[in-house]
Amino acid sequence: MPAVSRNDAAGVAIALELMHSPSMVTHFASAAAILIALAFCGCASHPRGPKAHDIRVRHLPPNTADVIEAAIRMQDEPLQGHEWCTGLVDNTKPQTLGRYLASLISWQEQGDVNFVDVELIPRDAPAGMLWQATIMFPTGDGRDAYANYGVMFMIRQSDGLVLASSLVCPGTP
Repeated sequence: MPAVSRNDAAGVAIALELMHSPSMVTHFASAAAILIALAFCGCASHPRGPKAHDIRVRHLPPNTADVIEAAIRMQDEPLQGHEWCTGLVDNTKPQTLGRYLASLISWQEQGDVNFVDVELIPRDAPAGMLWQATIMFPTGDGRDAYANYGVMFMIRQSDGLVLASSLVCPGTP
């Protein structure tokens, strides 16, 4: 497993601590915690850490934190060829998964119904069993229809390898 810098580990640890703190009253805090983790992990345009093809989850099966951490660690994954993803990101170049996630988190507003929905579904594939990991960011005022955008990718069950080539951006406006 590739090494994780102290800054990356500290950022993820702080975010996870914030997400599970009993003092958090609204789901908005979960999104803020992820934003903090992205900031600590360095969502700059310069590459940091392992390439997406080297990313493995920490636990088998992955827990919610593992899935979120995998997406954070794929921050530099380019979104070219992912039209649904790039259509939602501002005109910042290059368009990366990190920028896409930051955009989704920034849409969440205090007072709205905001939360992070993480789902893991086993899938059978010709090359072996996979988990389909989905992270969605539903947001709305609780009365009208919700916007629900996110990211989906596959994780190989045999060794926890994140398959960056499987990245898609599901969503419903």
